[in-house]
Amino acid sequence: MLQDKTVIITGASRGIGKQIAIQMAEQGANLALMGSTEEVHDTKEEIIAKGCSHVLAFTADVAKENEVDHVVQAATNAYGTIDVLINNAGIGKFKKVEDVTVEEWKKTYDVNVQGVFLATKSVLPQMKKQQSGTIITVASDLSRYAVPEGDPSIHQLNMLFKALWARWLRKSELLELESERLIQEKWILPLEEERKETGSNRSG
Repeated sequence: MLQDKTVIITGASRGIGKQIAIQMAEQGANLALMGSTEEVHDTKEEIIAKGCSHVLAFTADVAKENEVDHVVQAATNAYGTIDVLINNAGIGKFKKVEDVTVEEWKKTYDVNVQGVFLATKSVLPQMKKQQSGTIITVASDLSRYAVPEGDPSIHQLNMLFKALWARWLRKSELLELESERLIQEKWILPLEEERKETGSNRSG
């Protein structure tokens, strides 16, 4: 199903994003991987070692429009289409309100909400041109509930995609916009250990 399809994955350095990248490469996808650290290039090399050669990797900040646009343009130039965007990059600071710094608040919003907005905004013109495309956003089930010491950015993310759904699908049905959980049980324990070490993270 993914043979020769172009897939952009944010937060692909480790965790969920890395596992998605490996599985999609095994299905024959052309990959463009984004990560906030140099580890994203390790993900690329691991995929190439498995015999999958169509993979690009970029150290980029999803909260910076010029860096996101560069990745999307490079993927388009290399592969000709953008078939799937997976918004996976995300961070969380689960603290009492009085313990959250302004810098932590801004960083969480920049990655979890603005990052999704910018990547989605960047791929939409090419997807509309193709009259096809899938956008998947990996988010927590906590976006459905209010919880103590929760992260409000996940609620903003949920509303963002409801707005996108209403705007694009009702008028054209050119795009399939999904907000979907892509977590398999075999990933949960390693990610839980990573969360304890880093303060929670699906990104990279």
